Amino acid sequence: FWQLLYSPSWGPINYVFGLGDFAWLSNPDSALYAVAITDIWMWSPFVMLLSLAGLSAVPQHLYEAAAIDRASWWYTFTRITLP
Repeated sequence: FWQLLYSPSWGPINYVFGLGDFAWLSNPDSALYAVAITDIWMWSPFVMLLSLAGLSAVPQHLYEAAAIDRASWWYTFTRITLP
């Protein structure tokens, strides 16, 4: 599937950016970037799912206690949300 996206003759990435017949995967200057972008695009939904699951697991009473103690948003973020 990824080879079709990066196809030099009719790939949609070349069409969208108007690059003509640019060979993404066979050019040594662009192959690393093409693979890195593909890898980031492939793993981003999984990382977002794990992040949202972790954020939803934080008990609400911790935020309420921080609000009662007048904790700043930065303190709440770094001491409750992130860990």
